[in-house]
Amino acid sequence: GIHTAHAMIICEEMEADWKKVSVTTGSFHPEYKKNMFVQSTGASNGVSAWKQKLSEIGAGIKEILIEAGAEQMRVPKKECIALNSFVIHKPSKNSVRFGQIANNASKLSFPNSPTLKNSSEYKLIGKSIFRVDVPQKVNGKALFAGDIKLPGMMYAQVAQSPVFGGDLKSFDKKSALKSPGVEAVIAIPNGIAVVADTTWHAIKGLEALKPTFGGGINESLSSKTIDKSFNEALNSIKESSKDNMVLDVEYSMPFLSHAAIESTNCTANVTSNSCEIWVPTQSQSICFDKILEITGLSEENITIHTPYVGGGFGRRLEVDEVVHAVMISKEMNKPVQVLWSREEDIQHDHYHSGSKAR
Repeated sequence: GIHTAHAMIICEEMEADWKKVSVTTGSFHPEYKKNMFVQSTGASNGVSAWKQKLSEIGAGIKEILIEAGAEQMRVPKKECIALNSFVIHKPSKNSVRFGQIANNASKLSFPNSPTLKNSSEYKLIGKSIFRVDVPQKVNGKALFAGDIKLPGMMYAQVAQSPVFGGDLKSFDKKSALKSPGVEAVIAIPNGIAVVADTTWHAIKGLEALKPTFGGGINESLSSKTIDKSFNEALNSIKESSKDNMVLDVEYSMPFLSHAAIESTNCTANVTSNSCEIWVPTQSQSICFDKILEITGLSEENITIHTPYVGGGFGRRLEVDEVVHAVMISKEMNKPVQVLWSREEDIQHDHYHSGSKAR
């Protein structure tokens, strides 16, 4: 719904025709970081953090469109209004479409303090508006990162230590490379990847690889040890109630996977002088920082596409899959699509914190 909400805020002030609105997620750009010092979305702050800025953008665009429209119609701009994607000269009722004057408007200076509407003037905000993304998601035209197909693209499956921080102990590289379609076995942080000509061949190659892991600071951690820690913490708290009538109740919440419907994935195409990725991320800034660290490329040679996200919930603020895809593509010198298995996705989530209350 955030695509719809952001578009509503801009169109409200801009006086654009809602029926003609479409939304595309932008790539990484330093300009988008100015509001919160990072280009990302999380903690349900998409509207609260951007309402004022997007309102000013819409209002400012309207003002320069009115100025450009007035110039084209050769009339005073104070006699013009914007309405339904038109600039209209009120006395003569002559008009020009936004599209006819957009190029000229883009050459004008953006106003420093555009005038915003009073909430009583709102036509879109506060109303029940159909989401802009629903038609494409219903008819199957919506593109998710897993839908991306590039010429010569390879497919990778990963296996990571079941214990966070664990090490790869052994694997059967020869057997994996003998598996149909498998082209490479590549080490990744905390694990190993099999690269093949199809996802299925990568899955079968990973089975043949038979990786084993060991170690990790949480190797002895279990549900029982977590519960014991919670109980010890609760028992250390002094009882505050002196009332003889006490209701003693415990509430507990386990560590929970975000379990998004779309499994963790990223497609990367790394060359000697560029990197382009397609990833359902909540933070283009963190993706960019990791790509920069791995490739050493300059900012203008890094492109981050953000297709529709099949469930974020905060999990996609982490970028493990981006690291994997970029590292593998760089080594293979080919575009690579990394798709975590559902088992890998659940086990290597960055979990919602567990808790216990009494």
